Amino acid sequence: LAGYPSFGQVPALVRQVGALPGPVRAMGPLLRRMIAPLLSARYISPKYAGVLEHGGDWSGAYLLRRALHMPWEVPGALSSAEARSAWEQLVEAQRDDREKLARIGNPQLKVSYLELRNYLCNQLVRDTDWAGMAHSLEIRVPFLDVPLMECVAGAVAAVPDVNKRTLAKMPAAGIPDAILNRPKSGFAVPVHDWVADERKRSRGLRGWSQRVATEWQFPAVRVVALCSDAYGGVGGIAKFNRDLMNSLAQESQCVAVEVFPRLVKLDPGHLPTKIIFHSEAAAGKTAYIIALTRLLLRGDGANWLICGHINLVPLGWLASRLMGCPMTLIVHGIDAWTPHRNFWVRRLLKRIDFVVAVSEFTIEKMRAWSSIPRERFEVLPNCVELDKFFPRPRDAGLVDRYHLGGKTVLMTVGRLASRERFKGFDEIMDAMPSLVRRDPQMHYMVVGDGDDAERLRQKARDRGIEQHVTFTGYIDEAEKAAHYSIADAYVMPSRGEGFGIVFLEALACGVPVLGSKADGSRDALLGGRLGILVDPDDPAEVEQGIVTVLARPKGVVPQNLADFSYDAFRLRVHDRLLSKLTRTDI
Repeated sequence: LAGYPSFGQVPALVRQVGALPGPVRAMGPLLRRMIAPLLSARYISPKYAGVLEHGGDWSGAYLLRRALHMPWEVPGALSSAEARSAWEQLVEAQRDDREKLARIGNPQLKVSYLELRNYLCNQLVRDTDWAGMAHSLEIRVPFLDVPLMECVAGAVAAVPDVNKRTLAKMPAAGIPDAILNRPKSGFAVPVHDWVADERKRSRGLRGWSQRVATEWQFPAVRVVALCSDAYGGVGGIAKFNRDLMNSLAQESQCVAVEVFPRLVKLDPGHLPTKIIFHSEAAAGKTAYIIALTRLLLRGDGANWLICGHINLVPLGWLASRLMGCPMTLIVHGIDAWTPHRNFWVRRLLKRIDFVVAVSEFTIEKMRAWSSIPRERFEVLPNCVELDKFFPRPRDAGLVDRYHLGGKTVLMTVGRLASRERFKGFDEIMDAMPSLVRRDPQMHYMVVGDGDDAERLRQKARDRGIEQHVTFTGYIDEAEKAAHYSIADAYVMPSRGEGFGIVFLEALACGVPVLGSKADGSRDALLGGRLGILVDPDDPAEVEQGIVTVLARPKGVVPQNLADFSYDAFRLRVHDRLLSKLTRTDI
């Protein structure tokens, strides 16, 4: 009988917004994205941002009047699966509503339809049912009297001002004034009172619904990741980023992971569900800033920003503050071991919510100059995919390609970069003349490419070991495991390795390894339990370490390697990062 305020408010909203020019209404989605993040639910409902976008449509206007949260807000209150299901149901319901509403001419009957379809079915009947069951009372909803409904609907359409008082005056004997004029004795479910907290008091029903969403279930998480490279990238950092993004995308509460790379060298390939890869950001600094600005203007933003490289801290910090979300910095190796050259990076580091490092060694080195307290660090070591790297016979095709029949093969895998001469290539080259005298069949394989390759080739010639060294150049990731299979030992006495995923890959292939005491290698090798550790500044110790590691059996995978499996990595992401994030106010 049109007693609710919605019977006047919804038609008025449709009339007012519908009267605006089409181009103005078309700006509704853009305006909503810009305004919604600026509105505080404590003082004014963010729903006002959607008036232009939804107010000119009957179904949309009703949603503005009755809904607690608009569609763009739902991912912040429900898990990704629930939000997706709710969205699909809403889209289908609105499509059906529009078809039926088009056949109804009277505005009051349009609202009646929407109230019956939505508020009666989804709210009143449900509340009646569970409130009755709480008192062991089973309430049966009567069947609809269709002839009566048709009669009432006709009266409502014919007489716009008909209401409950009109109906109350119909009995011939009349209804006593004490009953006719008494206040309405409805009921409300006092959830707001149950969860009230004066310290967190917020306006209306939206306030307690947000508290229920954040305190009684895991909140939905939207991630924005700024990184050097990931999908389509090469090297350990790119792999770490891929593993991290894949792990987050597999979390049920994670709605989306938007990745902004600085570099994309190869085809990113098939991306997991929930990963939104902005490859256009890799076209240069200007393109990167433009891509990130578009995200900020879009308005749905994120509630967690991951900064994948210390050089991106200023940009990441600014974006996280504009989106109002916490920021996590990922640090790997030598880039975080000494005071950063950029003033703003050094200044903003103290404002980062927490830092993730791939090794305790990197944490120690970074803390020495940054003064960030230990409790703001988390360790998340690299992982290895044990289904791709496992012991196998020597690849006969590679043995023939590199002429390694009957050879004792040492191997190091890494980028040959002139600014990164810390991988241990030089130390193995220096030891090779003595090793060849011990074993004339000794051979060293350098797997990788870079601008330092020619210098290393010249060094091999100068040492007289040119015939005992092979430079493979760049190899595809798919060939990596096969290359490990032809090695008798993996040797990398480095000085600047943050962790060294190559150690894990070699160990998974059953190849004994030698690492360094001077960097994060000791974390990867569990302090020497998974391999030999040597001092790269002591040539005699390096040589003896190589002799020792060659004496170890090949084809044996250490049991402790399971600690670095992808499954273990996923658990750490959940326990050390995601759970920590959801315990904060996001």
